[in-house]
Amino acid sequence: LSSNSSKFIDGLLENQGSLTYSGQNLFFGRDAGNLPARLLNAPGATFLVDGEGDFFQFNASPNYRVDNAGLFIKRGPGTTTVVNNPVFFASTGVVQIESGELMFTTSASLAGTVTGAGTLTFAGGTHSLPEGIAFDPAGLSLSNASLSFGPGVAPQLASLDINASSVSFADDRSLASLTLRNNGRLTMAPATVMTVTGSLDWQAGILTAGGTLRIAPGATASLSSNS
Repeated sequence: LSSNSSKFIDGLLENQGSLTYSGQNLFFGRDAGNLPARLLNAPGATFLVDGEGDFFQFNASPNYRVDNAGLFIKRGPGTTTVVNNPVFFASTGVVQIESGELMFTTSASLAGTVTGAGTLTFAGGTHSLPEGIAFDPAGLSLSNASLSFGPGVAPQLASLDINASSVSFADDRSLASLTLRNNGRLTMAPATVMTVTGSLDWQAGILTAGGTLRIAPGATASLSSNS
């Protein structure tokens, strides 16, 4: 899927091999609204987004989907790939964010494995990461979204930015960097501890009743802004 010219899916695009999306402007629903347009990355297949490579709707429909049962790779330092509302992204395979940023502006279903050194951003919708999912990106950002972590989920998470969003954890956590802004909400389960080992930037927001937010020895914290 090359070049920046528009590409439209009205039916089913099924990948059973290796497909690279190196261009831009991939749309769902060209000829009418309410079409069951769908992109399926089958088991054993690889779908690589190399660069920006966003996903859009053209005519409105609640049925547009990206279903990944194979390997979905996001690559491209300094680039952001957006799965735009209302395109629904569901994965039972592997999502590997090698570099850059993968952003969801609506709810997504992430089972299987989510991994990589890049950044995953939830910019809308409600998301739940249940116990047992292999979810270990190093950085995570939220904007106008809600996310709950089950016990033991995301053990490699080092950086968390909560922007006008709500995040809850079911067990003890340790982060190198935590940012809370624009009425963000952090909820720790009763008797659990969130330990910040590097830097805490609390611009605005709420530490809800329940657990503890702890600034570790040697860490720095700032209660900034006038919000």
